[in-house]
Amino acid sequence: MQVLLKRLRAIAEPNRMAILGLLHGNELCLCEIEDIMCMSQPRASQHLRILKEAGLVLERKEGRWSLFRINRLAWDDLLDALSRFPGADLSAVDPTGEMNQKLQRVKEHPMAECRRLM
Repeated sequence: MQVLLKRLRAIAEPNRMAILGLLHGNELCLCEIEDIMCMSQPRASQHLRILKEAGLVLERKEGRWSLFRINRLAWDDLLDALSRFPGADLSAVDPTGEMNQKLQRVKEHPMAECRRLM
């Protein structure tokens, strides 16, 4: 669950989404990303660092150049996790089962807590 959250946080920023779009099917060096995005080197590097730390982007050195591409395995894992998310087991975020018990109560008695607070 922590890996999923880290990846979601990484892609939740518009510039990083744009960088992922650029890297879809492409391997680009940092200077190309800077130029296309009209972004400073430190800013582009920071966005790429976050994407790399989330495992979504791979870096390859070629001489003095750093080339970046999407990590297809991580991207596919993220898409797979999101496709299964609505039916996800709450145990990953609710190890005690308390949330699941409350959810069952709400299903059995919809709006009961809301009515109680009125």
